[in-house]
Amino acid sequence: MVIEERMMKHGMATMVFLTGVILALIPSILSSQQDTIRVACVGNSITEGNAMSTKLLDAYPVALGRYLGAGYNVKNFGVSGRTLTKRGDYPIWNEPLFAQALGFNPNIVTILLGTNDSKPYNWIHKDEFMRDYYAMIDTFRQRPIHPEIYICLPLPSFTDAYDIRDSVIKADIIPMIRRIADSAKVKLIDLNTPFLDKRDLMPDGIHPLIAGSDLLARLLYKDLVGKGVDSLKENNVALKKPVVQGSTLLPEITDGNTATQISFTSTSTPVIVSLGTAADVDLIQIHFTKSKRTNLSFTLALSQDSVAWSTVSDTTIVDTLLLSEKNILKYIASFSPRAVRFVKFQMNPGGVQDTAAVLINEIKVLERRAVHAPVLGWKFVSQTPQTLRIKFIPQRNTNINGIMKIHLQASATTSFTILYNYGAAIPADIFRNINFGALIKFYCTIYENGAEATSDTLTITGERMTDVIDAGIASPALWALSQNYPNPFNPSTTIEYALPRDGFVSLKVYDVLGREVAKLVDEIQQSGTHKVTFNNLDNSQNAPMRTGVYFYTITANGFTQTRKMVLVK
Repeated sequence: MVIEERMMKHGMATMVFLTGVILALIPSILSSQQDTIRVACVGNSITEGNAMSTKLLDAYPVALGRYLGAGYNVKNFGVSGRTLTKRGDYPIWNEPLFAQALGFNPNIVTILLGTNDSKPYNWIHKDEFMRDYYAMIDTFRQRPIHPEIYICLPLPSFTDAYDIRDSVIKADIIPMIRRIADSAKVKLIDLNTPFLDKRDLMPDGIHPLIAGSDLLARLLYKDLVGKGVDSLKENNVALKKPVVQGSTLLPEITDGNTATQISFTSTSTPVIVSLGTAADVDLIQIHFTKSKRTNLSFTLALSQDSVAWSTVSDTTIVDTLLLSEKNILKYIASFSPRAVRFVKFQMNPGGVQDTAAVLINEIKVLERRAVHAPVLGWKFVSQTPQTLRIKFIPQRNTNINGIMKIHLQASATTSFTILYNYGAAIPADIFRNINFGALIKFYCTIYENGAEATSDTLTITGERMTDVIDAGIASPALWALSQNYPNPFNPSTTIEYALPRDGFVSLKVYDVLGREVAKLVDEIQQSGTHKVTFNNLDNSQNAPMRTGVYFYTITANGFTQTRKMVLVK
């Protein structure tokens, strides 16, 4: 009994404690809910994003949520084919998702309906359209929070498919919605006019795809927050500004032409870029000409008076870690914003390998921005007799929390399309094949906190690569495994292979039964031509191999090749 009483008392105490904890948490939970602005997007298939296989990523309510950011919770309550009128063929009023929209208790409601009401068999109830629209507005207004309501003019329809009639939308539905907005004192968003010349964004004439949904999200964002997305342009404050090395002028470094260049060695005098009036800057880019070296060591410093200098970068960096664009390497230095009038570049002692020189094509000094545009590059991967295979590399400058979008023009005769939209999982490796004589173009945008920056356009031409420089050596154009020499051999032989890019390499020897007898290479190697000596030792037996036929196989970055060799004793 005593034990039972103690257990009961302990249980009561635990319940009291937990109740206290829960009661203490309720204010913070409610506060969290109150701090997040809930947005309900009510609509039809255009809202649902039903025409896109990627609607969970690209439907306009999802895109709107990305633009609005962390302080908002935007939910998609669109249902395909639904009408606003209660006596339409498929009224949204009857949908579980509509009940969920009411239960969501939104702070903001956007309504985009009316397209399906234009169908002849639905528009016979046109006298009920305004009455039912008022009823929907009142239904949301009666929610506890009394949300702010935005009603939207339907998009134009460029086809009579699905029985939708643009003539009805234009002549009847749009004027009715305008009158409803005025008399019900709700805000009106015109989504019709901006799409009148956007037929290309609606391939089936009704439903916007990714780019169209993005435009819808931007239009809604502008009305909800009172301003559009800020489109930022980079400002290179060093462009055409004087550059001196001692008493020598070096206009090539800031002329904006990457074809011009200046040579530096480890003993070269520093160069100083004079910006004139002080500029608020936070980023510097340096473009080098790719060459057969393996690393660089240099210093960047900033000053207001060219006397007191503040070092922002003192680095030694391997060439292969720099962003590349064919024969250009791009170094990026970001730092806390500061007012600057002078920029100094100096090679460190021993900063260039041996007595070699480094060629600098351009120094860019970028004015401070809320978010900087990505910098684009590409690397050679391989080539066939007909095509060039490249790896596209978009690199963020700063603001690493921003979301990126990649646009691709796949040929000279096509328009840009969105390859990866905001919020997409952009793969680490983006490969493309380009036919010789053709070209492709990329550009990227990055978005964060209401600001968006767009990169320069990168054009890549399909042309045969005859001397690809990477990792300090001339890289081969193709993967290759050469015949060993001598062959037949005794006691040793040399195996040579070519790697057009860095990667993990496996080179193994097998007997005629397929048993592995030697592992010659099992590591990450740099691009180039490699040699390995095989001394006929059977690793599994720790003894010399017997006379016979053997096979050696290389595997690297998806490339596999096998050759035969003969050991004669």
